[in-house]
Amino acid sequence: MYPEYEVNTVPEGSISVISLNENPAYWGHLLQKITGIFSNYAWLLALIAYFGCELLSMQVNKKNLLSARKMQD
Repeated sequence: MYPEYEVNTVPEGSISVISLNENPAYWGHLLQKITGIFSNYAWLLALIAYFGCELLSMQVNKKNLLSARKMQD
């Protein structure tokens, strides 16, 4: 009917009738899920890091206190 507007092949990456019910952004959706999980549980990672630093600080202070007592004796 309109030969000047004829499309011989479907370009790579375009949506066709075959892929009508498929998710065109699968990797984007997967990235959103991963970042959503990370943001929901980031507080837990921060809490673990905080208590780890506190424990390390207590051990260093204890070691410094013992070495200071040995120097006094």
